[in-house]
Amino acid sequence: MASFARRLKRKHLVSARKEFMKHFKKTMKQFKNQVVCSSCGRPPHPGENIDKWHIDQESNNIDLICTECFSPPNSEDLSND
Repeated sequence: MASFARRLKRKHLVSARKEFMKHFKKTMKQFKNQVVCSSCGRPPHPGENIDKWHIDQESNNIDLICTECFSPPNSEDLSND
């Protein structure tokens, strides 16, 4: 009887994990499509790492700016010296 209960518990656990992974993959796919540069509106190139993009956080919004649009504010000061 204990093995039957264990089997049912394991079956439920496996089905719950499978359902969670389906939902997770679907959600991540939708999120990936929403990532765009807030300046030029371009999505990341295939294989591009968005960890190098600049993050602007104003109040409740978080804006991503691609490396092509973002120029560090101190770059002009260094070139003049």
